[in-house]
Amino acid sequence: MACGMLALNIVLIPKWGIVGAAVGAALTNAVTNVWYLAEIRRTLGVLPYSRSYWRLLLPVCGNLAVLLMVRTTLKAVRPEWIVISAGISLAYLAFIAIAMASGLMPMTSSLRVQSGRKCEARFKAPRETPDVERAARGASASRTLR
Repeated sequence: MACGMLALNIVLIPKWGIVGAAVGAALTNAVTNVWYLAEIRRTLGVLPYSRSYWRLLLPVCGNLAVLLMVRTTLKAVRPEWIVISAGISLAYLAFIAIAMASGLMPMTSSLRVQSGRKCEARFKAPRETPDVERAARGASASRTLR
Protein backbone atom coordinates (compact mmCIF):
# COMPACT_ATOMS: atom_id res chain seq x y z
CA MET A 1 0.00 0.00 0.00
CA ALA A 2 2.89 2.34 0.68
CA CYS A 3 4.13 1.90 -2.87
CA GLY A 4 0.67 2.73 -4.19
CA MET A 5 0.49 5.86 -2.07
CA LEU A 6 3.95 6.90 -3.21
CA ALA A 7 3.00 6.41 -6.87
CA LEU A 8 -0.23 8.38 -6.41
CA ASN A 9 1.68 11.18 -4.69
CA ILE A 10 4.24 11.34 -7.50
CA VAL A 11 1.42 11.68 -10.05
CA LEU A 12 -1.04 13.88 -8.14
CA ILE A 13 1.09 16.32 -6.13
CA PRO A 14 2.65 18.10 -9.14
CA LYS A 15 -0.82 18.62 -10.64
CA TRP A 16 -2.94 19.39 -7.55
CA GLY A 17 -0.49 20.19 -4.77
CA ILE A 18 -1.65 19.43 -1.25
CA VAL A 19 -5.08 18.40 -2.56
CA GLY A 20 -3.33 15.73 -4.64
CA ALA A 21 -1.62 14.41 -1.53
CA ALA A 22 -4.97 14.26 0.26
CA VAL A 23 -6.64 12.47 -2.67
CA GLY A 24 -3.78 9.95 -2.83
CA ALA A 25 -4.02 9.26 0.90
CA ALA A 26 -7.82 8.92 0.73
CA LEU A 27 -7.66 6.49 -2.19
CA THR A 28 -5.00 4.42 -0.46
CA ASN A 29 -7.11 4.33 2.71
CA ALA A 30 -10.21 3.25 0.78
CA VAL A 31 -8.37 0.45 -1.03
CA THR A 32 -6.81 -0.75 2.24
CA ASN A 33 -10.20 -0.83 3.97
CA VAL A 34 -11.77 -2.84 1.15
CA TRP A 35 -8.82 -5.23 1.29
CA TYR A 36 -9.27 -5.72 5.06
CA LEU A 37 -13.01 -6.30 4.64
CA ALA A 38 -12.29 -9.00 2.06
CA GLU A 39 -9.84 -10.65 4.47
CA ILE A 40 -12.41 -10.62 7.27
CA ARG A 41 -15.01 -12.12 4.95
CA ARG A 42 -12.61 -14.82 3.74
CA THR A 43 -11.15 -15.69 7.15
CA LEU A 44 -14.19 -15.51 9.44
CA GLY A 45 -17.03 -15.75 6.97
CA VAL A 46 -18.58 -12.59 8.43
CA LEU A 47 -19.54 -9.50 6.49
CA PRO A 48 -19.43 -6.65 9.00
CA TYR A 49 -22.01 -4.60 7.12
CA SER A 50 -25.66 -5.29 6.50
CA ARG A 51 -28.67 -3.48 5.09
CA SER A 52 -29.26 -1.90 8.46
CA TYR A 53 -26.31 0.41 7.78
CA TRP A 54 -28.55 2.34 5.40
CA ARG A 55 -30.09 3.74 8.57
CA LEU A 56 -26.90 5.82 8.87
CA LEU A 57 -27.99 7.85 5.86
CA LEU A 58 -30.38 10.07 7.83
CA PRO A 59 -27.86 11.04 10.57
CA VAL A 60 -25.16 11.67 7.95
CA CYS A 61 -27.49 13.92 5.94
CA GLY A 62 -28.38 15.80 9.14
CA ASN A 63 -24.69 16.14 9.90
CA LEU A 64 -23.96 17.59 6.45
CA ALA A 65 -26.94 19.96 6.68
CA VAL A 66 -25.71 21.36 10.00
CA LEU A 67 -22.18 21.80 8.62
CA LEU A 68 -23.46 23.66 5.56
CA MET A 69 -25.73 25.83 7.70
CA VAL A 70 -22.87 26.77 10.05
CA ARG A 71 -20.63 27.51 7.08
CA THR A 72 -23.11 29.85 5.42
CA THR A 73 -24.29 31.65 8.56
CA LEU A 74 -20.87 32.15 10.16
CA LYS A 75 -18.95 32.97 6.99
CA ALA A 76 -17.83 36.39 8.22
CA VAL A 77 -16.65 35.27 11.68
CA ARG A 78 -12.90 35.53 12.26
CA PRO A 79 -10.77 33.72 13.46
CA GLU A 80 -11.87 30.70 11.44
CA TRP A 81 -11.11 28.17 14.17
CA ILE A 82 -14.24 29.38 15.96
CA VAL A 83 -16.38 28.48 12.94
CA ILE A 84 -14.63 25.13 12.56
CA SER A 85 -15.03 24.17 16.22
CA ALA A 86 -18.68 25.32 16.28
CA GLY A 87 -19.41 23.36 13.10
CA ILE A 88 -17.80 20.17 14.36
CA SER A 89 -19.51 20.40 17.75
CA LEU A 90 -22.96 21.08 16.32
CA ALA A 91 -22.55 18.41 13.63
CA TYR A 92 -21.64 15.77 16.23
CA LEU A 93 -24.59 16.78 18.38
CA ALA A 94 -26.92 16.57 15.38
CA PHE A 95 -25.56 13.16 14.37
CA ILE A 96 -25.94 11.73 17.88
CA ALA A 97 -29.43 13.19 18.32
CA ILE A 98 -30.69 11.85 14.98
CA ALA A 99 -29.03 8.46 15.54
CA MET A 100 -30.61 8.10 18.98
CA ALA A 101 -34.01 9.27 17.72
CA SER A 102 -33.96 6.72 14.89
CA GLY A 103 -32.89 3.85 17.18
CA LEU A 104 -29.52 3.42 15.52
CA MET A 105 -27.28 3.00 18.56
CA PRO A 106 -27.84 -0.66 19.64
CA MET A 107 -27.51 -2.20 16.16
CA THR A 108 -23.90 -3.38 16.49
CA SER A 109 -24.58 -5.88 19.29
CA SER A 110 -25.86 -8.59 16.92
CA LEU A 111 -22.72 -8.27 14.79
CA ARG A 112 -20.54 -8.56 17.89
CA VAL A 113 -22.33 -11.75 18.98
CA GLN A 114 -22.20 -13.25 15.49
CA SER A 115 -18.50 -12.54 14.96
CA GLY A 116 -17.69 -13.71 18.51
CA ARG A 117 -19.31 -17.08 17.84
CA LYS A 118 -17.49 -17.45 14.52
CA CYS A 119 -14.11 -16.63 16.11
CA GLU A 120 -14.76 -18.97 19.02
CA ALA A 121 -15.70 -21.81 16.69
CA ARG A 122 -12.70 -21.19 14.48
CA PHE A 123 -10.06 -21.04 17.22
CA LYS A 124 -11.46 -23.53 19.73
CA ALA A 125 -9.35 -26.63 20.36
CA PRO A 126 -10.85 -29.81 18.92
CA ARG A 127 -12.53 -32.07 21.46
CA GLU A 128 -11.13 -35.54 22.02
CA THR A 129 -13.20 -38.58 21.19
CA PRO A 130 -14.89 -40.50 24.06
CA ASP A 131 -12.61 -43.53 23.48
CA VAL A 132 -9.49 -41.45 23.98
CA GLU A 133 -10.96 -39.81 27.11
CA ARG A 134 -11.87 -43.23 28.61
CA ALA A 135 -8.43 -44.61 27.85
CA ALA A 136 -6.80 -41.55 29.46
CA ARG A 137 -8.97 -41.94 32.61
CA GLY A 138 -8.20 -45.66 32.77
CA ALA A 139 -4.47 -45.05 32.48
CA SER A 140 -4.51 -42.44 35.24
CA ALA A 141 -6.63 -44.69 37.49
CA SER A 142 -4.24 -47.64 37.05
CA ARG A 143 -1.28 -45.39 37.93
CA THR A 144 -2.90 -44.32 41.21
CA LEU A 145 -3.56 -47.95 42.23
CA ARG A 146 0.08 -48.99 41.94
